[in-house]
Amino acid sequence: MIIIAEDLLLQASLDGEVLLDQVKTKLLATETQAMGKLAAILPRKQYKKATEQILTLKQRYYPDNRSLLPILSFKQRGQTAGTAHLQKWEIRLNPILLAENSTSFIDEVLPHEYAHLLVYALYGRVQPHGKEWQQMMEYVMNLPAKRTHQFDTARSSTKQYRRFTYQCECKTHELTAIRHNRFQQGKARYHCRQCGQILRPIVDSTESSQF
Repeated sequence: MIIIAEDLLLQASLDGEVLLDQVKTKLLATETQAMGKLAAILPRKQYKKATEQILTLKQRYYPDNRSLLPILSFKQRGQTAGTAHLQKWEIRLNPILLAENSTSFIDEVLPHEYAHLLVYALYGRVQPHGKEWQQMMEYVMNLPAKRTHQFDTARSSTKQYRRFTYQCECKTHELTAIRHNRFQQGKARYHCRQCGQILRPIVDSTESSQF
């Protein structure tokens, strides 16, 4: 499975690795279910043409990849939960909304965006939420054809990832919150690639503990 910018999910949640595994599991299950159903209901030539189209799209960017699975990216931002990049065969997810709404996000957004990709492979460009997509959602994904999500987007619209300053023998480094937390919990140590020294946090005197 090709995954892009998974570090953005790890920054958005302390449980980012668990969420990533859940997303991957759901995508695999959704792909197995959808392709199995399409193989059963479509004429053989139409199904073969669709799979060939999928491979053609993916191999523009990943020529050695023979998987039908969509490329998975966590670069989506703002109020949008996810988007389907049709000609890249890519699903782009919002890591902040995923972190804040994990179960409903995984169950709803992934099949929604994957349905867009399958419709494109079968019919080309049609109305984004037209009858083809609605049928894909209802008869292949076994889900209601909901066009929009109901997630609270207040934090995803404004949230900025906090950085923590560390230093070695030769310079300072900016670490993400997830890396900082792993260091604080004794789960990880980081080294400078130039001097090889272990990174140490710079204490910020303006910080205070909160109860």
